[in-house]
Amino acid sequence: MAWVAVAAAGGAIVSGAIGAKGAKDAAKTQSKSADRALAEYEKAAGIATDILDESSTSAIDTIRTGSAESDRLIRQGADVAAENIRTSSNRARDELVTAFNLEESAINSAAIASSGFINAARESALSAINAGFGNARGEILAGRDAVNSILQASAASAEEKLDLARAGAIAAQERGLAAVRSDFQPFIDAGKLSIEEASKLANDPNAQKDFILNNPFFDEIANQAESRLLSKQAASGRVGSGSTQAELKNRLLEVGSQLLDQSITQRLGISAQGLSAANSVANFEGNVANSISNIEQNIGMSLSDLVQQSGINLANNESAAARELANLAKELGVQTSQIEQGAGNQLANIEQNRGQALTGAIDRGAQQFVGVGLNEGSNIANIASRGATDLANLNTATTDAVAGIENNLGINKANITTQQAANTADTLIGKGDAQAAGTVGVTNAVTGTLADLNKIILPEVFVPKKTETDAQKIANQNY
Repeated sequence: MAWVAVAAAGGAIVSGAIGAKGAKDAAKTQSKSADRALAEYEKAAGIATDILDESSTSAIDTIRTGSAESDRLIRQGADVAAENIRTSSNRARDELVTAFNLEESAINSAAIASSGFINAARESALSAINAGFGNARGEILAGRDAVNSILQASAASAEEKLDLARAGAIAAQERGLAAVRSDFQPFIDAGKLSIEEASKLANDPNAQKDFILNNPFFDEIANQAESRLLSKQAASGRVGSGSTQAELKNRLLEVGSQLLDQSITQRLGISAQGLSAANSVANFEGNVANSISNIEQNIGMSLSDLVQQSGINLANNESAAARELANLAKELGVQTSQIEQGAGNQLANIEQNRGQALTGAIDRGAQQFVGVGLNEGSNIANIASRGATDLANLNTATTDAVAGIENNLGINKANITTQQAANTADTLIGKGDAQAAGTVGVTNAVTGTLADLNKIILPEVFVPKKTETDAQKIANQNY
């Protein structure tokens, strides 16, 4: 454009006429050049816009592809890291479980071993105590049995002696009774016979008749009475009378009755003696019976006392042995209880210690498990947080980059549009100026080349210089 103006100015200087024609031709040429420049501006702007769109789209695709790959790598890294954390946490848990099992086994083994030692010691102590107490119990029972044998033998000997003494005393009493019976037996027998005969004479008429008729005293007395009566009756001359016979009969009956009464009285006297003898024997028998009873009673009391004392002695011996056995059993129970209680306390302490140790191990294991879980969760959460942060930053960066590209694209398009508008305005102004210059140039060619030149180059002065864009370069080259 400048060289056209310079040429136009030169032509104006050379020749006004030629200048005028040149101005007209220049204006015409300027107008065509301006039209071509406008077409090139538009073409260059379209090309630049396409290039911007293509480069922006490519840049955005590249950014999004890289962002997607980064997103994938971030997620993959987070997943791998989380999986590694889970794997290490699981290994840590397995190690904790193994360690806990080993610790639990060691605790249980130690407790079982300690319990075994305590139980063995308890059994040994109980066995020794039971053996000792068994021997002591045997000695007590043997002593009791020996004392019982002595007491029983002594009681049997005393009882035998008492039986002998009783037998001797009773025999002496019975010998005395036999002697008394022997002494009084004739009187008893006579009395018995006399009482029997007296009873017959008193109660049995036949016996009475036989007694009287068979009694020699009766015959004698009857003869004497008959003689006296007959003598008397003869003296009075009444011998053959009935009264003599009646009186004789009465006299005989009286004599018989007297003899019978005398005999009964005599027999009763003898029976009284027999009764007295029997009473004496009976009294003696009673005394003997009382003596024997007393002997039996005394012997019985002695035997009872002996049996009672023997029973008391045996009972005392049994009671003493029972007390000793009870004390022995009590002592055995106390010592056994102490051993059992001591062993129980030790076993309880072992179990308590085992429980506390297991509780501590479980508590530590639980805390460690919780710690592993918390660390796992925290690490995974941190990884997830970092991944989310990285993804957010990636999305933000991607969005910012895309927005920057879009913004730059808009700015560049705006610049292209603005530059195209400016170039179009400049070109249109130049075209107008050229046409105006061509019209005015004929008239002013002569009067002022400098003024014409200034007018011709006015667009160069008026339009601000800008850094040429690719589209302007293309347009200028085409121009």
